[in-house]
Amino acid sequence: MTTRELIELAQLDALGLLDDQERQDFDRAFAAAPESIRAQLRREQTRLARTDWVPIDGEPPAELRDAVLSDVAAAALKDRVLSAVRREMGAPAHRHQGGRAHPPIHQARVVSRVWRVGAIGAAAAAVALAATTLFLQSQYATLESEMRKTQTYDSITSTRGFNLQDLVFNDNSRLVHFDVADKPGFEGTATAFVDASSQKVRVFYKNFAKDLTQYRVVALDERGEEIGQVTQFSTDKKVDYAEFSVDLTTTKRLAIKEITPDHPEGVIVLASMPLIG
Repeated sequence: MTTRELIELAQLDALGLLDDQERQDFDRAFAAAPESIRAQLRREQTRLARTDWVPIDGEPPAELRDAVLSDVAAAALKDRVLSAVRREMGAPAHRHQGGRAHPPIHQARVVSRVWRVGAIGAAAAAVALAATTLFLQSQYATLESEMRKTQTYDSITSTRGFNLQDLVFNDNSRLVHFDVADKPGFEGTATAFVDASSQKVRVFYKNFAKDLTQYRVVALDERGEEIGQVTQFSTDKKVDYAEFSVDLTTTKRLAIKEITPDHPEGVIVLASMPLIG
């Protein structure tokens, strides 16, 4: 459950609008959340509990009802008296509440040319402005996407000790892909570069950023059984990487486990091909 979903459920919980199942899910996710998030949720519930827009139950005083009914009756009587006076006098003039006479207003049958030209010009300007806004939004989205790609590349290549040329052009470097394992529908992907001479592994992963989620990389033997953990990570980036060393004599493959509050022991989401073919 993401932080945004927790805040939304906290607001509904403060107003008493959660059913039993939703309240149980919220309590479980709240207990598993970090202390900083729990404090934020408490502040949000306190803010809602102190608002003054909630109507207060109560009955209006009896004298207020009598006063309102008296005013309504007087207004109705006044209208009836004025109508009777007009019928008796036969006055053709129309009068509003102030009593001032005004001449009849004739409906215009021809629209002013100035008004027609101005309306057409305003409509054309609105269409042009809308088209320009959509074009600029498209350009901003493209620029933002390119900036994200540049920032991701810069963040990887600027990491201390990272050598892109050594990774790509090393004769001992082998590319190993990861496939979806026991959790269909997992959106993350991963690829590893294995250096047989130094026994170093660099795993690049994409779409792993989730709230309240960590990942553990474990080593597998030739039978596919776990023989130990090699590293653990969490990320808030769309693309990131991890670097570690393994014993290639015993480690034949790698697997990535997803660790959540519901599954603290971890669930394998990706498994690699053999590290050395």
